[in-house]
Amino acid sequence: MANPTHLERLNQGTNAWNQWREENPEVQPDLSDADLRDSYFSGINLSYTNLDRCLLKAAYLKASNLRGASLQKADLSNANLHQAQLEQANLEGASLIQTKLKYANLTHANLKDVQALGANFTSACLTGACIDNWLINRTTKFEWVACAYVCRGSNLSKHRYPADEDFPHGEFAKLFGHARNALADEKTQPSVDWLFEEAS
Repeated sequence: MANPTHLERLNQGTNAWNQWREENPEVQPDLSDADLRDSYFSGINLSYTNLDRCLLKAAYLKASNLRGASLQKADLSNANLHQAQLEQANLEGASLIQTKLKYANLTHANLKDVQALGANFTSACLTGACIDNWLINRTTKFEWVACAYVCRGSNLSKHRYPADEDFPHGEFAKLFGHARNALADEKTQPSVDWLFEEAS
């Protein structure tokens, strides 16, 4: 449940919120379970904020700072996260259906069990992201993704792929592009288990 004081601060707008965060760096905001659908928070600082189960459907979060934020089971479908900073964010079980993630930084993000159907990862950075059991379909976009390696499980170093080297430039987009295009129709939802089984 969201902290009422934190939610009241958020409702004052991005500038007021960012100033409050700057003046109170020790506070880790709790906005869990909040209904923030269709909200406009471009450039907001939500780093290390608890956004678990938050309803952020169609929210405008372009260039927002979500480093280390917890977004477990949050609904980010149709949200705009263009250029968002999501390093080490925990998105386990989140909905990223039709989410715009162009140029987003998802380095070491936890994307386990996310539904990325129709998500746009064009030019995003996915190096070190945990993609265990993520779901994609033919409309998920991976063009020009930057990714040296991906991971499976909670221990990112234990289940690294490729195990002993990095993807060649453009290989991740090529690999997942081929997997996506091989699907029978856009409703098919494959996980990435095949990737790690192939490597074992």
